[in-house]
Amino acid sequence: MNKAKRFIVGAYVSSISLRGWNEKDETLFFQSLRERPSIGGLEHAFYGTLHRYDDDWFLKNIDPTWDFVFTCLPGTTETLKTEPAIGLASNDPVAQGVSLEFISAANKAVKKLNAHLGRKAVLAVQVHSAPAVNASKEAFAKALTTICGWDWDGAKVLVEHCDAFRKDGTHAKGFLTLEEEIWAIQQIRKENLKTPLGAMLNWGRSVVEGRDPSHVLQHIETLQKEKLLNGFIFSGTTSAYADKHTPAPTPLKGELLAQDSLMTEEQIEKTLQMLKFNPLDYIGFKIMPHPIPLDCRDSLPYIDRMIQLLLSLRA
Repeated sequence: MNKAKRFIVGAYVSSISLRGWNEKDETLFFQSLRERPSIGGLEHAFYGTLHRYDDDWFLKNIDPTWDFVFTCLPGTTETLKTEPAIGLASNDPVAQGVSLEFISAANKAVKKLNAHLGRKAVLAVQVHSAPAVNASKEAFAKALTTICGWDWDGAKVLVEHCDAFRKDGTHAKGFLTLEEEIWAIQQIRKENLKTPLGAMLNWGRSVVEGRDPSHVLQHIETLQKEKLLNGFIFSGTTSAYADKHTPAPTPLKGELLAQDSLMTEEQIEKTLQMLKFNPLDYIGFKIMPHPIPLDCRDSLPYIDRMIQLLLSLRA
């Protein structure tokens, strides 16, 4: 299948292992993912080691033809629950140093996966401008300078924009603004460092920030003007504007599941029309059924619906 018709899938949020490790179910889940030719790879959650529970299991169960994008947000947000000052954009050198050590561990995991597959399979590593307190674009730029000075074995470093800080505390993540992140990226790109640096967007996180589906279109336009947009992930939300990866509305057995999702067919189509697919390194999606399923097979209809929508709307 043409790579333009294959998608990166953040399958980790569709897995029952969000509740806790279930090797039997996860093995069945990965088998089902491998059987879907439109899945070209994974947006892979990084928590500190290659796989959160079992590196050997992961290497055994992935499709060797898949590409990968590491997202460092899961490990970052887990740390922020107990240490809210930690992050790459922290003005506290000690707190920033902890975050840099975490990203250094991601660097080692990228090389381990590439070595196992015998190729440069990791397209990008997504990093984030945490924390929500005592952060600045200057501190973020300093951290990015360090990170982009490392050898990433062919992977790009991409800043994933999350919703920006709100003074009233109603943000979901509360990191730097897109404009501040762009400023930091542009400072680094002047220096011709070893690793390419760019940005990527998540549909739901931009919508959560703007409280409006049109906000993601503004973010796309802004990054396209700066020639910084390298990747895009569709992930939904509802009018409650929580960062919960709500699936697109999904017909199943006479019911319309996730009917409160703002990530409708119309909104996906509008977004795809703005995205220039060919210049992007990847496009994909991640969805989290609510409540989290007790069986991985309950997630598959939502995954298949997103594949069907993206294929049909790109046709």
